[in-house]
Amino acid sequence: MRRPALHPIGFPAIALLVALAGCADSVPTDSVPEASVVTGATCPLTVTMKEDVNSWFQDPERASANKVMASLSAACGTGDPRVTQHAIDLLRGIEYMLDAGRGGDPVTGSRLANALLACITATNCAASDVPGLDFVGALSNGGLFAVRFGDSAAPAIARAVLPFIDFANQPNSARFGVELDQEWSWTAANGGSQIVLLYGKPLVSGGLNLQETGIGGLQYEFNRWPKTGPFASDNIVHVGVCFASEIELPDDAATGLSTQPRIQREGTLLTQRNPTFCAGQTQTASVFAPVANLTKSLLRSAGFTFGVKTPAIGGSALDFSRFAPVAANPNGASQLLVQPPAVVAPNASLGPITVRAASGGGTAIERVHVTVYILNNRGEPAGAVLVGNPSAFTNESTGTAVIDGLSIKKTGGYTLCARAELDGFSFQIACSQLFHVRK
Repeated sequence: MRRPALHPIGFPAIALLVALAGCADSVPTDSVPEASVVTGATCPLTVTMKEDVNSWFQDPERASANKVMASLSAACGTGDPRVTQHAIDLLRGIEYMLDAGRGGDPVTGSRLANALLACITATNCAASDVPGLDFVGALSNGGLFAVRFGDSAAPAIARAVLPFIDFANQPNSARFGVELDQEWSWTAANGGSQIVLLYGKPLVSGGLNLQETGIGGLQYEFNRWPKTGPFASDNIVHVGVCFASEIELPDDAATGLSTQPRIQREGTLLTQRNPTFCAGQTQTASVFAPVANLTKSLLRSAGFTFGVKTPAIGGSALDFSRFAPVAANPNGASQLLVQPPAVVAPNASLGPITVRAASGGGTAIERVHVTVYILNNRGEPAGAVLVGNPSAFTNESTGTAVIDGLSIKKTGGYTLCARAELDGFSFQIACSQLFHVRK
């Protein structure tokens, strides 16, 4: 993948017309040679792209978008590297139109966005470089489509406003979002390109196999392009949802305790994070303040407690995927998925011990602190010590922790137990079957 030298310009909130015209090198549509636009052998995608730009963009921005497309076609026909910049400008134009609520047909927009990504990857806009991504949901109602650069100031992106019925049977709405706790500058070094495209869509009910009590039908999917880069690093990418009106979580019927507000990714409950893009939103069911007004989190600094209403739920995600807010059962259990063998030699490794931490609903939980320890078999032999590091945190993808390199010097029969700890949850202890340390 080619790494272009980009000089991104900002899209002013007042008019795309000025922004697009400014980056189009003032090349009018009719001044571009017809051969470079229509019959250029090296740029087969530009014919359809020109039609899609004219169709997808609305007036008054359509004229400026056509000028940028004409510049892209001309640059592509001559091998001018400015093809990349023009393609990026049109992608940013798509984002602007969606923010303004005036995007065109999602199918046309998806085809256009894919072609523009091919032009960013290769200056000849080759069909072989079209990534084939499905942007239809992202360009439809409730979708998210955002282009970010290494110098982008705002790390948070939140656009989708979805209606739902809360636990009090009251109509409400919620805003989904993505944010980073770092700037976007690292994308240039790690992504093979100086831009990152974030896109997402609402999921229909059943899009996730929720083992906890779902909050309304709120489910969402987030993706990114390019796929490479440091997005898989822990505590960089966060997801969240903000409610237009605070909701009160129901009590757990078995314990009487209030359930825990959590974000669930696939089959894992995520660590709590405070979504900052909630700040400044109005307390109505349909009107939200602009996402640029990032000030402070609506969440209480002390975090969630039992029996309180919550205005938002956030989670730390290792990667983009499918998400839903849930009310999690606070009772849980630690589970020994892999335990020591029946017989092991003194000072030999007990093998990798795998522990899963789950809520009362059976959903795995990430970032749970797990500690294993031994119980002497009926008090004999006394003074045995578990050698090695007995602690680890469960991961985000499976909610499991692997503890390896443990050993016991003293011979005898033992039981190994696992204890899990996470604020807001209580876990039952899991113990292994009896095993023996002997020569």
